[in-house]
Amino acid sequence: MPPFELEERFFDLSIDMLCVLDFSGYFRRLNRAWETTLGFTTQELMAKPFIEFVHPDDRDRTSNQNRDVRGGGQALSFENRYLCRDGSHRWLLWNATLDGRSRASCPSARTANACATTRTTGTRSTSTSPPTLTRASRTASVPRAIGTWSNPS
Repeated sequence: MPPFELEERFFDLSIDMLCVLDFSGYFRRLNRAWETTLGFTTQELMAKPFIEFVHPDDRDRTSNQNRDVRGGGQALSFENRYLCRDGSHRWLLWNATLDGRSRASCPSARTANACATTRTTGTRSTSTSPPTLTRASRTASVPRAIGTWSNPS
């Protein structure tokens, strides 16, 4: 398989949310994990500035982090909430770096919890703090299905 095809397959098949974000704040490219995780099509996500999908309480922090990355910094384990098609929000855990040659950042994300509702009660979380792991989930070894999460009230 030619290297370019292998890179394309890696991008498309990754279970992490991979993207290219241009300096104007729009997604240039998204992999399938975005659709699976948030429920929006890639076309819907690429049609609006990324910040419109960020929870309103997280927008200032997210804009500041994005500005730092565009300035040559990196985002390491940055957490924020993203809107899902069903109206809920998911905590995402981000890493990002700058590709100065293409004037774009190259973030990747994974869900920091299964959804913005608690699994035990089914009630929506109103916490503005990132979710904390329960003791059992900190020791889980399965990368995607990590276990149960709790959101401190």
